Amino acid sequence: MPACRNERERRDIVWMSFADAGYTSKVKHATFLVVRHGQTQWNKENRMMGISDIPLTVEGVKQAEAVARYLKSYPIDYIISSPLLRAVQTAQAIQAHHSHIPITTMADVHERSFGVLEGLTYEEANARYPQIVLGTMWQYPRFRPPGGESLSDVAARAKRIIEHLADDAYRGRTVAIVSHGSFIRNFLSVILDIPLEEVNRYGFANASVSVVRYSPETGGEAHVLNKVA
Repeated sequence: MPACRNERERRDIVWMSFADAGYTSKVKHATFLVVRHGQTQWNKENRMMGISDIPLTVEGVKQAEAVARYLKSYPIDYIISSPLLRAVQTAQAIQAHHSHIPITTMADVHERSFGVLEGLTYEEANARYPQIVLGTMWQYPRFRPPGGESLSDVAARAKRIIEHLADDAYRGRTVAIVSHGSFIRNFLSVILDIPLEEVNRYGFANASVSVVRYSPETGGEAHVLNKVA
């Protein structure tokens, strides 16, 4: 997976799958529509949210409605959401176009906990906790901020979700997963076999959608990453 060179490229990366290249398989895949929640006030202020339960802004609601319209024509079979309000609000916007499908909240899909750093901007965190080198938090999978989670902790949750979604009930189905930036990076690192040390090279905009196909037999295929409607 190449690094993104600019914002425009980062916003809409389309990937060739094996099927696009003429590869065919009898294996049934699950298709995951992985959506990041819309904007919050803390996003605007560049604060670390983690598991703090912050609602969408007015702009965030508009973003959620935009991605919901983008996904309107997708044959969604399941909607899974983080239990945090900003994700649930985004999932509800998607559900408005798929009213026959309930939203299932799963605790393992919540954002990475940043512990004592939650609510702080990067500048505030650096001033208050000079002993914590923030770059370390993103680069080392086992680094855990006080009271928070490491990348490895989040990846373990992602693995549990992927194992759950590997069940036959999801084969050949389309699953919308509404979550958060750090969780999405870890989820995709597991499903696409990206080293955890590299996952934070990739950013996901508010209300972006990434499309991934997966089966335990063949692994993951990324079709679209970070598409903003």
